[in-house]
Amino acid sequence: MNANSNPPVLLKQLFQARLKPLPPCPQLRPLLSHPRHPLPNSVSSPRREHTLSEPNYITPVGLERITRELEWLQKVERPQVVREVTAAAALGDRSENAEYIYGKKRLREIDRRLHFLTTRVGHIVVVDPASLSGDVVRFGAVVLIADNEGQEREWRIFGEDEVSVEKGVLSWKSPLARALMGRQEGEAVRYEAPGGKREVEILEVRYEPAPPLEESPISPLSAR
Repeated sequence: MNANSNPPVLLKQLFQARLKPLPPCPQLRPLLSHPRHPLPNSVSSPRREHTLSEPNYITPVGLERITRELEWLQKVERPQVVREVTAAAALGDRSENAEYIYGKKRLREIDRRLHFLTTRVGHIVVVDPASLSGDVVRFGAVVLIADNEGQEREWRIFGEDEVSVEKGVLSWKSPLARALMGRQEGEAVRYEAPGGKREVEILEVRYEPAPPLEESPISPLSAR
C-alpha cells in the first residue's frame, strides 16, 4: 500500500451518510432506527457471528469511543507514520532499512484497523440506555445477579465493541447476556459457562445512562 494513500473514509461523510441514532423512546420495546432489526430481547434469539447485514448495537458512549479512535488513527497516528516512512525512505537502501520496513508494516496495521472500524460503524444501531425503562432485561440494561453461593455481581449489557469484564460490561452476545435477555427480576436463569452450566438469580434490572469515557482511548495499535 502506498504510504501516502488517504485513509479509507472521512468521518464526517461516514456518520452523516450511514448512521441513524436511536431517538429517545420511553416504551419498554422501543423502535430502533433500523426497522428490520428489533432490539434484541429474547433468549431464543439465534446465535450467529457478526455478518455484514447484521446490526451492530452500541451505546452512545461506545460510539464516541470508536469515533475517537478513528479520529486518532486518521488525523494523528497515520500521518505521523507516513512522515516517518518518508524520512526513512530518503536514507537509501530500503531492503535493509529497519525503520522503513517497520513503518510500512505499521501502516498496513493501521489501515486494517481503519477498515475494521469503519465497517463496524457502517452497521451501527445506537441504543441509549437512558431512554429505556422496565424490569425486563434488554440491551442497555444494568443487571444485578446472584449465584448459588450468594455472590452478587452487577453487569451492564452493551455492545460487542464495549466489552470490559473488569468494569462489568458484557456483550449482548455473550452466553450470560443471552440467557438474561427477556427475563425479569426474581427469575432464575441457567447458562453455559466455561466450567459448565451455572444458575443465577436476577435481583435487579434498571436502565441508566452509560458511564462517560474516562479518557481518550488508546488504539490497540498504539503500543510500539
